Amino acid sequence: MFNFLFILITIAYVFILSVFLIGLFFPNRQRTSHQPSVSVVVAARNEEKNIGNLLSELVQQTYPKELLEIIIVNDGSEDRTGEIIDQFARTHCHIKHVKATLDSKTGLIAKKNALNQGIRQSSGEIILSTDADCHVQSTWVETMVSYFVAPVGMVVGFSQLGTADHGYSLFEKLQALDFLSLMAAAQGSLNLGCPLAASGQNIAYRKAAFDAVGRQSFYDRARGVLNGKINCFSLERHGLGPLRGHGFVR
Repeated sequence: MFNFLFILITIAYVFILSVFLIGLFFPNRQRTSHQPSVSVVVAARNEEKNIGNLLSELVQQTYPKELLEIIIVNDGSEDRTGEIIDQFARTHCHIKHVKATLDSKTGLIAKKNALNQGIRQSSGEIILSTDADCHVQSTWVETMVSYFVAPVGMVVGFSQLGTADHGYSLFEKLQALDFLSLMAAAQGSLNLGCPLAASGQNIAYRKAAFDAVGRQSFYDRARGVLNGKINCFSLERHGLGPLRGHGFVR
């Protein structure tokens, strides 16, 4: 009996893996040249070692600055995070420093609360998010936005752990491989029209979809930004619209 179950599980695992692998070879390449207004919303807590690097990369984006706002939500940092954000905001008028406060109405806490407050104060048609300790290419915003062909409601991007030229321990290499497999599964399922998950490190969606689903229910149905993953299958089934997967973050 045990051998039969083992064989059955193995066959199912290989089948699912094969489906994801096949999906990688059928990307949707539809793109648009339309450039809507964009709000990059990032939650940061005690990120003094990272936030300066991210902001330096965000202000060098190729996307038109008059269509781009950068909102950094300071989630109660106790280090120099706020000071660094203010330094950038003084020299770049499209950077906003938002200080998160407790919100008893929504019941959201920590990162979810910070992102929710940042999105509420955003003015962009497209919301684009990453993490404060990530690095983005100069074409990140431009690339992600170009995949919002109507009626796409969300675009999810690829992200990786670290860079190839950095020395890593065996454990860190295994972590990176595990994360890569999750990204491959997410991309494969997206290409096949059955989105399963995405990384909160690299994600974009229409603000109208966020409002239509409902701020509270958006996070409920997505189960929030939990361990860097978002349940896309649930979101698409609740009015967010079709999903696409592109873009790069590390």
